[in-house]
Amino acid sequence: MAHLTQKGLDADLCGQLNKGPNHEGTRYESWRREYDKLQAKAKGEDYVRHFCLKYNSQVPVWAAGEFMTIGCAIALYRMML
Repeated sequence: MAHLTQKGLDADLCGQLNKGPNHEGTRYESWRREYDKLQAKAKGEDYVRHFCLKYNSQVPVWAAGEFMTIGCAIALYRMML
């Protein structure tokens, strides 16, 4: 679940402010909004329902790869240490 906090990611990259009219906050905040939106769209999938019921709506990164877009996954990868 390291992707759900900034602890396992590069603090400097996560804390960089986004640029552009459609981006607010830091890189991590922007990524997390996109991730949460994608998870909400996948809420009807059996595996997402399972994790929501058993693990307080936290989906491990290996399972989240099913609903993340390539852009979302790349953004996460870029913030890794």
